[in-house]
Amino acid sequence: MVYFLGIYFKTVNNLFNEYARSIGLSQEACKNIYGKGWVNRYAKGQNQEVHDHRSDNIIISCAYMLKLPPNSASFSFYDSSYNLFPSHLASCFSTYPFMGKRFSPPLEEGDIIFFPASLDHYVSTHKNDELRSTISANFSIDTTR
Repeated sequence: MVYFLGIYFKTVNNLFNEYARSIGLSQEACKNIYGKGWVNRYAKGQNQEVHDHRSDNIIISCAYMLKLPPNSASFSFYDSSYNLFPSHLASCFSTYPFMGKRFSPPLEEGDIIFFPASLDHYVSTHKNDELRSTISANFSIDTTR
């Protein structure tokens, strides 16, 4: 497993750096970033409650969609204080399912999504007999360097 996560981090490094630049993270801070990853597996009927990854120096989280069987659970963001767009305008969007305070990006196998670690998110109930598998990671800044 450690070897697999090593390959994973090498693979996502360029994507991570692109995301870090897009949110204005300095090049100096990027030199002090380290990540910790884990694999998630969901059997039929399993889900993940609303949570965030805010802790210590964790600033960015990500999820890689490794295996998404048909009728798979969805990855969603949840904001209890703000609507990205008014829910009554949901029908105006052809690709993004906005549901009030929930946002479910259309993710497919092989997609990776980076987001601020402080964002609440969850995984809906998995409805397929095949396992749903993702790799998640948190990225922190080492302030001791």
